[in-house]
Amino acid sequence: MTQAISTRAGRRGYARVLIPVLVGAVAAAVVWSLGPFGRGDSTVHASFDAPVYSSVEELTSASDIVVIGTVTAVVGRETDFGTNNLSERVGDGIPVVFYEVESSEVLKGTTDSTTIIVGNPDGEKLGSEDVTPLEVGQEVMLFLRAQTAAKDAPGITLFDSFYTTLSLDNGIFDMDGEVAHPRTPGLFGDTATVSFPMDDIRTQISNG
Repeated sequence: MTQAISTRAGRRGYARVLIPVLVGAVAAAVVWSLGPFGRGDSTVHASFDAPVYSSVEELTSASDIVVIGTVTAVVGRETDFGTNNLSERVGDGIPVVFYEVESSEVLKGTTDSTTIIVGNPDGEKLGSEDVTPLEVGQEVMLFLRAQTAAKDAPGITLFDSFYTTLSLDNGIFDMDGEVAHPRTPGLFGDTATVSFPMDDIRTQISNG
């Protein structure tokens, strides 16, 4: 991912640095806490500019695959500098976490294996309202875009290919039996408790 955006306004006492990041169609304005006189902690604060998807149809159309699955493990962490060229690195990079997901149902597209790798910015190390960590044991529905390190994420070395969720949390739904709850409910309606019956989602996807 190499597109550039303008940084959003940061709080006084922070340095703003723009770098590319792996999550396809997302650019990050990364802010490091400097504190008084340039001293501060190592917490990375980031805001993200990304497409907004406000319906299952829009998410499905933009996805390479859509799966329901269970997060089975964290299989790696890495810092993405947006490049594999040391001389081109900017700042401290973006912390990235890779999850192993065992898919139980593929709603769109095909996969070579029921086990897939999903990589996103690491919500445990990154201060951002746009990123919520996945947890081992969670059942989720994921709207995913296929990525290759060589083409889409030259700063990544752990995996040659993997998936990322569309627009971070926008592409993640938490499963409760046959009901799906989007992690960004405000994008799908006026209520904070939007949910979707899976029968409706399957129909929408199959008709799409």
